[in-house]
Amino acid sequence: EKQGEEPIARIASVKLSDTKYVYDKKAKKPTVTVTDANGKMLTYKSDYKLKYDSGRKKAGTYYVSVTFRGEYKGTKALKFKIVLPAATGLSAAGGKNTATLNWKKTDGAGKYVVYMALAKNGTYKKVATTRKLTYTVKNLTPGATYYFRIRPMAVTASGSNTYGGYSKVKSAKIR
Repeated sequence: EKQGEEPIARIASVKLSDTKYVYDKKAKKPTVTVTDANGKMLTYKSDYKLKYDSGRKKAGTYYVSVTFRGEYKGTKALKFKIVLPAATGLSAAGGKNTATLNWKKTDGAGKYVVYMALAKNGTYKKVATTRKLTYTVKNLTPGATYYFRIRPMAVTASGSNTYGGYSKVKSAKIR
């Protein structure tokens, strides 16, 4: 190290402006803030380059690759998620040995998972996955009350399933 030369400070933090978004049909592009150990903010393009995963519209996990340049070395991958909104508008109607459920479309969802329990705060079991906005649960016990909730689902670009939040619970008394 030469006299009067400042050592290069290490990178202290690399942060995204946001790491979780709710699907809204728009591409997401969180901003990146890079700070060195001295608290100095690094400059985009001269100190680092960014590469965003393509797409970034559908529900799923995406990465931003930060490649340091000039005096700074290395690469860091930061991840963010786009999640489906919660399911809404669920209604449940009891019929003869059946319960018919209806709900509203959730943007970004390709399927819906139907859950059922014997008590409002009981254990919910998956009873079906459907592409429709309605489902009829059959072979239920007359006189019993069942509790239902649904959850939107989408398949991500990488082929894995991603889920939105659960709907409010609705009950149906069976005839």
